[in-house]
Amino acid sequence: MVEKLMHQNHSRNELRNIENSVCHDHGKTRGTKRYEKARLKLAKFHGQLKDTRMDFLHKLSTEIINEKQVIV
Repeated sequence: MVEKLMHQNHSRNELRNIENSVCHDHGKTRGTKRYEKARLKLAKFHGQLKDTRMDFLHKLSTEIINEKQVIV
């Protein structure tokens, strides 16, 4: 039996908002503190997004293993 699962889609709007708010073309010159702050803010968000996705996959695989006891 194949079970379909919905993927996490809640972060798409957050990603769009954060990328728009720290876009490098909006008055930020390379090499300035403001540019670096925006770059680090975006990098931090992408790291959190990656961690969220990995956590979801880990929870899903753990649930499958506990339920089925074997993956073929």
